[in-house]
Amino acid sequence: MKAKRTFFKALVAVAIVIFGAGMFASCNNETASLTLDKGANTLTVGDQDQLNATAKPDGIEVVWSSSNAAVVSVSPEGLVTAVGAGQADVTATIQPAKGEPVKAVCTYTVEEPKVDSLDCVITLKDSAMHVKIGKTQKIEYKIVPAVDGLTMTFESNNTKIATVEDGVVKGVAKGAAVVTITATNEEGQQVSTVLPVMVEPNDGLDLGYATYKGDVRGGKPHGNGTMTFKRTYDIPGTSVLAYPGERVTGTWREGKINMGTFYRNNGETPLVKIGQKSL
Repeated sequence: MKAKRTFFKALVAVAIVIFGAGMFASCNNETASLTLDKGANTLTVGDQDQLNATAKPDGIEVVWSSSNAAVVSVSPEGLVTAVGAGQADVTATIQPAKGEPVKAVCTYTVEEPKVDSLDCVITLKDSAMHVKIGKTQKIEYKIVPAVDGLTMTFESNNTKIATVEDGVVKGVAKGAAVVTITATNEEGQQVSTVLPVMVEPNDGLDLGYATYKGDVRGGKPHGNGTMTFKRTYDIPGTSVLAYPGERVTGTWREGKINMGTFYRNNGETPLVKIGQKSL
């Protein structure tokens, strides 16, 4: 009887060991893993790179995502496209039947494309430009040696001080700005130089019907200043008629008087605000 019991216990023990071993092997088969063929890469804007993932168990779906789509985008197949300069992570993710998601990351650094330099230089007639508020001045330059088929661009770093269009600089307000002049050929090769611009107070605007001295914006009286009339004309912004030699001193907005004093030939008369009853 004892022999039978001993044999039965041994048989149960063997069964437990076999069953436990089977359970352990099954867990190993369910273990998920994910690796990428690279952990980092550097691209130039416009480049593409194929990321390859090795995932277990076989056939499990890999989901791709980018931490910043403005730097790199990624397709459902892991094709990475460099969109803009910067750094971003591309993450591959799998979700096993049990447990937490498994992820793998590749960090991308994206750089702007390098532009080859042209084998020439831009020479300027003057090392700096001085222009009055409201006035314009053309940039004088040469390409040395001469190169055909170049596209010229001009850019001001402070359009509140000076603007530039087709190589013509216009003074907007007192201060300093820098204009960058760039020459580009059909292959995208470039050469550039800079021109410091100093904008100075205007000695006066000739408006035809009057002269104006003072603050200017966009070529019009704007701020504090005085307008002296050369011929009979309504004061801009009012119905007040001024005669030659008469003047208005005050504040101006977009070429019209906002508030000021009208100096007649025979003395001073207050000028009412725009919108109030005119003199």
